Amino acid sequence: MDAKYYQLHKEEIRAKQKIYYEKNKKSFSARNKAWREDNKDEIKKYLTETIEKRKKVNRLWRIKNREKLATKQRLYRKNNPEKHKEYELNRDRSKEQKKRFNIYRKMWAKNNPDKIQSYYQKRRSALNEKNNTLSAEEIREQRKMQKGLCYYCGLVLDNKGRGHIDHKKPISKGGYNNKENIVIACSSCNLVKGAKTEKEFIKLQEGVKK
Repeated sequence: MDAKYYQLHKEEIRAKQKIYYEKNKKSFSARNKAWREDNKDEIKKYLTETIEKRKKVNRLWRIKNREKLATKQRLYRKNNPEKHKEYELNRDRSKEQKKRFNIYRKMWAKNNPDKIQSYYQKRRSALNEKNNTLSAEEIREQRKMQKGLCYYCGLVLDNKGRGHIDHKKPISKGGYNNKENIVIACSSCNLVKGAKTEKEFIKLQEGVKK
């Protein structure tokens, strides 16, 4: 068929083809079924290659647009908490996926200790959002300001130099989980201080020294 003629009579030709197909639908269906039966291996190979290509394209796109995708996912989770919760409960991960996820989670925790500390401090806090603003960056700033030394005893911080986050006024006594109310202490001081305020603990230390 001449290309020019087809362009001039495109609608008419398509209408005729549609009528012809409707009249011979069973014949077309039987022929297509027979072809699929005779070419199972070729079809399987084509679908496998196509799926792998699509996976590769999607993987590259996710890597290239990681931040954009993460922002979109966070926004969705925030706006649809119930749907996200239901999805996670019904999500079926394979053993390999669970293994990869656990490895990723451990590596992330190892590379982001300040974010982990910030997360657990916020989780512990029963304060409202306005008074629960402590960030990982603020934890790093406080540690830097203390020059890697315990706020209370002045010794080098343990816990691989990260120490423990301590609330000068404990949350249990109405203290806030924000930068104005935290210091970095060694594990010994933090455990001994417990639920005492900063002033109460310093007074206790002075009594011990005497």
